[in-house]
Amino acid sequence: MRTFCCCLPVRLGALLLSALQLVLSGGVAAIAWREVFVTGIPAGTERTALIVVGAVFTFMALVSAFGFIGSLVRARVLVAMFATMLYILVALSLGSGIWSVWSLFHGGGQEFLDACAKQESQLDLAQAKSLAGEGNVDKVLESLCHGALDTIRIVYIVVLSITILIQLYCAYIVKEYAAQLGDEEDRKQMKAAAMYNVSQPQPVVINNMYGHQQGTYGGAKV
Repeated sequence: MRTFCCCLPVRLGALLLSALQLVLSGGVAAIAWREVFVTGIPAGTERTALIVVGAVFTFMALVSAFGFIGSLVRARVLVAMFATMLYILVALSLGSGIWSVWSLFHGGGQEFLDACAKQESQLDLAQAKSLAGEGNVDKVLESLCHGALDTIRIVYIVVLSITILIQLYCAYIVKEYAAQLGDEEDRKQMKAAAMYNVSQPQPVVINNMYGHQQGTYGGAKV
């Protein structure tokens, strides 16, 4: 039996992950479809985006449901399909994460800097530092906001990296359970083949009175 986190069976991990993914994906899909059909958002870019989100997360919820059922009944095909979806999500998360980090370091932080410069707490702190002789208010404020932006960038990269690693490990757990089910199927086939060979009558060779050998197979001479 394959395990993760030292001693937990991978089947338990697959069950928990598929159930969690089903709840999360189903919840997002329900919210998206509610906005489309109940709230009545008019046709346009926002409505189209909500329809796409609803369709994608509905598909993810269905695959997660198949993964949960497959984990319960030990269906390797369903579990493998769920594992494939998780790896696709990891790839999408990695791609979107790289794009967001690039945006954050290439002009994407200007809106944050503008908003930071308007905050009263930052203005008060800049004025206090200016009175303490650390420079004029504008330069101190700019330094404070850039420092805050650098902190946000570092925290975002760390959180993104940890999130992707966790997603990758979750996909690995489900893949390992699919591999375990494949091993179990192979052992069952080998056992069935061995039982079939044992159940077949074996030829018995005897010597007749002339010194020639005769074989009997299931009671019949050959």
